[in-house]
Amino acid sequence: MPAGLEEAVREVSRERIRGASWAISTLARGLLEDLESGRTLDCDRASQVLRTTLPGMGSLEVLAEVVERLCNRPGELAEALRRLMDYVEEAGREAAERAAEFLSGAGAVSTVSFSRAVQLTILAARPRVVYVLESRPGGEGVAMARHLRQSGVNAVVLPDSAAGLAVSRSNAVVFGADAAGLDGCLRNKLGTLPLAASAAALGVEAVAVFESYKIVSRACVWEGVETRSYRVEGWGDVEYPVFEPIPLRLVSYIATELGGGRAGVEPLRLYRRLFLGEVLGGDV
Repeated sequence: MPAGLEEAVREVSRERIRGASWAISTLARGLLEDLESGRTLDCDRASQVLRTTLPGMGSLEVLAEVVERLCNRPGELAEALRRLMDYVEEAGREAAERAAEFLSGAGAVSTVSFSRAVQLTILAARPRVVYVLESRPGGEGVAMARHLRQSGVNAVVLPDSAAGLAVSRSNAVVFGADAAGLDGCLRNKLGTLPLAASAAALGVEAVAVFESYKIVSRACVWEGVETRSYRVEGWGDVEYPVFEPIPLRLVSYIATELGGGRAGVEPLRLYRRLFLGEVLGGDV
C-alpha cells in the first residue's frame, strides 16, 4: 500500500509487468492518502509528477486531468478519486465481456504483452489456443502466458519476430491499449504495431480492449513516451520506447466498459465524455 503520492510514484516507477489499470489505482490511492492526512496538495507539482511518471500511459494523463480540474476543491477531488478507484475495479471486467463477444467462435487467438483486460477477455472467450508474443525485452508476454496457462488456457509463447506466423495461425488478434487517442491512434507496448499490421495484411480481425480512462487527446506520436534500455550481448546498451502508436485503421473493433463496435474516433469521444461525467460527478 502506498503511503502518499511520493511512495506511490516510486512503486509505479519500479513496476515492469503490471500496467495502466494498476498504475492509476496506485497513484489515485496515494493522492487520496495525502488528502485524507491533511497534507496540502501542490496542484502543479502533482499534475507534473503524474504526467511524467510513465510518459505515454494514458491513464496517468487522465488522472492528471482529474487533479487539475478539482485540485482547488480538495473535498470534491477526494470523492472523485474514490469514485475512480471503484470504477477501475469493475471497468476491466466489463470491457473484457464486450471484447469476448468479438472473439466468439475464434478457435485460435494471438496477443502481445500483458494486459489485465486482455487476460479477462481470453478467459471469457476460451479459445482453443492462444499465441502470445514474448514482448522482449521486458518479457511481459511470457508473464501473460504463464497467467493464462495457470487458468487452464492453452497458451503458446512465440518470439516477437513471429508475429506474422502467429497471425497466420489465428482467427483473431486481441490486444490492449495503454492509451487511446482522439487523433486516431491507440498506444500500446512496443511490438503491438507489427501484430496489428500483420492482422490487417492477412485479413484477420484485430480487437482492441481497453478502459475509457485511457482515452486522451493524442496517441499518434512516438515522441515523449517512456524510454528504457537493455544490454544486447555483443553490442551494448540499446534504448527503446516502451510504447508505440497503432493507427485505428489497423483495428477492426474496439471494446470498452461503456460500449464497443467498429474502431473509430467518434466512439472514443463519447466514451471519454461519459467516463469523465461519472468520475467528476457531471462536472465535465
